[in-house]
Amino acid sequence: MKKIAILSVCVAFSVVCFSQNKEKLTREQRKEQRIEKKVKREESDPQASKILQKVKDQLVSYKSMKIDFTYAMANGKENVQNKKKGQILVQNNKFNMHFLEQNIISDGINIWTYSQSHKEVQISKVDIGSTNIINPMLIIDAYEKDFQAKYIRNGVEKGVKVELIDLIPFANHNFDKIRMIIAKDKNMLHSAEVYDKNGSVFTYTLDAIQPNVRCSDQDFVFSISKHPDVEVIDLR
Repeated sequence: MKKIAILSVCVAFSVVCFSQNKEKLTREQRKEQRIEKKVKREESDPQASKILQKVKDQLVSYKSMKIDFTYAMANGKENVQNKKKGQILVQNNKFNMHFLEQNIISDGINIWTYSQSHKEVQISKVDIGSTNIINPMLIIDAYEKDFQAKYIRNGVEKGVKVELIDLIPFANHNFDKIRMIIAKDKNMLHSAEVYDKNGSVFTYTLDAIQPNVRCSDQDFVFSISKHPDVEVIDLR
């Protein structure tokens, strides 16, 4: 369950850069795929695109930011509910996330996944798809390429005026859609809901956003010298 939750958080924070199907295609299949994607991109709702562009402009104006978030998972069929807190610090393509007793850090080249309870850290190379998924600075950055955006409605959520937009993936994924709930007055993501194909709904609420926080390169590197008792598993 822990691995699923971490993956789901990564999915929510990407909303944009999911890995495409790596199956080899013929030249003709690639051509048909490009045509299909072009048509689907043109079907995106202009109202939804306008709202998402405002959010994107807001995000890229930040040099860095720290986000406190709440993750919740619910599955009515299995009568399962779960809620956890997390925090992520982001600067450009670097991040430092604390979630489910794990610390996931990336300097844009390497990723360190540190488990204090297991006293181990795994090191791997950056995977463009997965790191974009974790990095919230890239939210909505390339939604036109990977999703069809549909404006649903406006409303009020916990006293906040919001706009609801559904992102439908072009490629086949284990989720049906991501519902983006945008704070209208702030042009910022308020929360996101990921609907998977097993009937579960993963909700991520941004509790607090602190833009332009002071940070350094050391914040995005795991110091092995400071953790001499940790087992290092280098997967690079």
